[in-house]
Amino acid sequence: MQEFKVNDYITLKLESKKTNIYVKGELFEQCKFLLLNIPTQDIDSYSEIESIDEIAEKLGWTEDRQLGVDYEIAPGTEFFGHCSNLQAWVENNYDTRLLHRNLAFSLLKKLVDVGDLNAKKVFKEEISKRLASGFPSVIEYLTEEGYDRYLSREEYLFSFLNIGDGEALLDLEKILGCKFQIKEDLDDFRDVDECDRIEIKNNNIVGITLSCGELTIDIIRPLKKLKYLRKLYFYVARLKMLEELLPSIKKVVKLILYFDETNEIPKSIYILADLKILFISGEIAQSIPPSIGRLKSLKVLSLRDSKLITLPKSIGSLDSLERLDLVRNPLNKLVETIKNLHSLKELVLDKKQAGEKKNTQIIDFLKKKGVKITIV
Repeated sequence: MQEFKVNDYITLKLESKKTNIYVKGELFEQCKFLLLNIPTQDIDSYSEIESIDEIAEKLGWTEDRQLGVDYEIAPGTEFFGHCSNLQAWVENNYDTRLLHRNLAFSLLKKLVDVGDLNAKKVFKEEISKRLASGFPSVIEYLTEEGYDRYLSREEYLFSFLNIGDGEALLDLEKILGCKFQIKEDLDDFRDVDECDRIEIKNNNIVGITLSCGELTIDIIRPLKKLKYLRKLYFYVARLKMLEELLPSIKKVVKLILYFDETNEIPKSIYILADLKILFISGEIAQSIPPSIGRLKSLKVLSLRDSKLITLPKSIGSLDSLERLDLVRNPLNKLVETIKNLHSLKELVLDKKQAGEKKNTQIIDFLKKKGVKITIV
């Protein structure tokens, strides 16, 4: 058995061809494989990277293997590699950028628990520092593993958000009585029971999902301060004040509106000139406003479950529209101008809509143009 003492608290042992970490004589964790194979021709692309986590993600590294890399390494060689890594980590004052986050923070916390004064000194500082890096997967890890509880809410949020966005989020949390979750990508999160969450990039809030009974002026006020907002998802009952918000979110590219009471879609929806994706689900009073035809950047429009009887003719003016979903709307007839959607690639209908004789001519016309007709 080979053994290496890193400091008074950490010892590494090679046991049964595996490298194990001991803290104060107690088995802590088995080391994962070494991060290897950074191609020399690509070395310049890593010059701006600040942590092992960023390198690992760039290489497709997971806890179990490095994607696309197949290699064998002698246990003794791997052992000395781990010894070198841990020694460098200790000599650099437990800098968590030098180890993968899964090991760095769990080991640092263990050292705090066993009485390492230096670990206690840097623990909160390391959490704040890594949050401030703005690297989404690290922020998400620290939050999900509960390391944020060692900081006040203000310390936590201002570690990785600019002052304006941090203040706006604190205001929203106070109004809504919730704590927003940080997600690397809003679109990867599907749990509608916990839908108050944000997506960040470069210390800015770029996406937000929130649920509330009614969109009020108190909620709108902090939302207006989010200058870099690009995704906005609402799960609400009443959207009466949406028109008040629209002029302040002109750069939004994805807007999702789920509501369970009858609401009107503002005529001023057209001012969202950069909007590419629009989902509306819930009973719409009257119909979609004709001004929707002015959304020239719109690529995806879903009006599923909106109880629409008619569609505005202007829908045929959506020059960039590639996908249109009309499922579960009691439409009397598909509007003729749908045939003018030159960029359309897919039309999604329910069985009743597709079976209406009045719609046959439009459906056949679109099929001949190569449009995919999906029936659900």
